[in-house]
Amino acid sequence: MFRKYGLIGLAFVVIAFLLNLLEILPAYPFGLVIPHYFFTIGFWLFLDSLDFMINKDSILHRIKKRHILFFYPFLAGILIGILFEFYGVFIADAWSSYFNSWPLLKQIIHYPLGIIVGYGIPVLMYISLFRISLTIAKKEFGKFGKRLLPNNLENSIFRYLGMTGLIFLVIPLLLYQFSLYWNPLIRALLFGFCLIGLWFLLEHIEYRQHKQSFLKDLFEGKWTELISVVLTAAIVSLLWENLDFIRPSWMYKNLLFMNIKFFGLPILLIPGWMILIIVYLSFFRIILKNKEKIW
Repeated sequence: MFRKYGLIGLAFVVIAFLLNLLEILPAYPFGLVIPHYFFTIGFWLFLDSLDFMINKDSILHRIKKRHILFFYPFLAGILIGILFEFYGVFIADAWSSYFNSWPLLKQIIHYPLGIIVGYGIPVLMYISLFRISLTIAKKEFGKFGKRLLPNNLENSIFRYLGMTGLIFLVIPLLLYQFSLYWNPLIRALLFGFCLIGLWFLLEHIEYRQHKQSFLKDLFEGKWTELISVVLTAAIVSLLWENLDFIRPSWMYKNLLFMNIKFFGLPILLIPGWMILIIVYLSFFRIILKNKEKIW
């Protein structure tokens, strides 16, 4: 049964687009960020209701039974957001928020609001949409795929994956001073090192915790997880990015192939969103206790 709060969530999503399309709120001081609160909260409520209808269970219903489950994904999102902002804005200069050119005091006021709506709350809609996508993928495709690697080779890869991830995270820090004189398009690629490095590091930690991970699923031939990540990343990015394009709260810059677009979205953002979703899910799996499974 589709829960009624899902309709409220859908209304919030419509309000978010109307606020940006009609520019009802003045940009200063909070008019550019408020629509994104409506979108992230509303889209999660809609997805959660859809998730409950499909799976007879959802994140919100589990949070109602155990309130700490809200803290886990929210904390994961905040920590990832701080790291992404450091690498993406300061190191790579790949994007900027509407307040980045403001005086420092005003930035300090707005940054927490941006981190919460840009990284903390969205984790809930990522997880809900991933759950829905995974259920649909399993029904449509079933279990398919063959093991890609033997166990001994798989274990060897995971043992060294943590060190590889750390190297990827350190490279942008070492190159930062030099990158200030590079072509901005090349400098922006440093954020890719952050995405891949963090993903590899989290994969290694999941391996050490004896938990299933995205790469382990692929190595074992579980391709429905990959399909689910692609669907989740595509749906969220196309909706949310286009909401922002209407009246930008954040602006990408110095990205390769910015003029090549898919439904209005620069093509390079799509694989970026896929890795971002994987990072979120991996981080969440790490901080979640073994018995507390969300999907």
